[in-house]
Amino acid sequence: MKVPTALVLSCILLCSAYGQIAGPPVQQERVVVLPDGTEMDVATTETISSKNAHEDDPITFVVDHDLVINGDVLVAKGTAVKGTVTGAKKSGYMGKSGQLNVRVDSTLCTDGQKLKLRAAKGKEGGDKTGTTVALVVLFGPLGFLKHGSNAEIKAGTHLKVYADEEKSVRVHGAPSSADPVPAGAAPAVTQNDAPASTSIALKSTPQGADIEVDGIFMGNTPSTIQLKTGSHKIVVQKKGYMPWERTIMLNAGGAINVDVTLEKESAP
Repeated sequence: MKVPTALVLSCILLCSAYGQIAGPPVQQERVVVLPDGTEMDVATTETISSKNAHEDDPITFVVDHDLVINGDVLVAKGTAVKGTVTGAKKSGYMGKSGQLNVRVDSTLCTDGQKLKLRAAKGKEGGDKTGTTVALVVLFGPLGFLKHGSNAEIKAGTHLKVYADEEKSVRVHGAPSSADPVPAGAAPAVTQNDAPASTSIALKSTPQGADIEVDGIFMGNTPSTIQLKTGSHKIVVQKKGYMPWERTIMLNAGGAINVDVTLEKESAP
């Protein structure tokens, strides 16, 4: 029996329409720019000590909070961050403390692209990938360093790192309902549940003075440290000089420069 041509065409059109309705929705792909220097929080996954660490040992951190730009997650919480031990010295005689230097290298964006990282906010002097910084620059007063002890980074220690390149990240779905960002304006960067902290750069004349924060030895001047918001007692002291002591109330964000001139002790 011959089937009328009109009926065949109707069936084809109906099947085509049904396929369009029943098929999975096509997700919209967009590109969101992650700027160079974007800050993110990471945490150590294991304890690292100058007692048993060696140069070039690989270390792993983990992203502590979603990195969100204009409503899109570009680096997800829990993503691994690669790092390297760049120097380690055990504690020595005469109360000499151990030293431990580490470098942050890279992590992955949500679209699978590698994102290079550095430990310092600015690119000083044509900074290379993964700035190497002394332990005291990276970590706040968490009891990792004392006179005569090995330098130790405990598991779960938090620190800030920064994107070492601009990255165009592919995301799916409709744009965020948040207000659009005007052309040329900086994107809104947020980190869900990120702890508030402030950066303090400490210098002294003469240099090489001991720094203590809330009774914990933090290293020697000049150093830059990250402290949680709130009140902190800071002491800068050096043998042969009068100690300098201040209690400082820190608010979230920003950076503080402290330049201390120590006075010599009076002759007996």
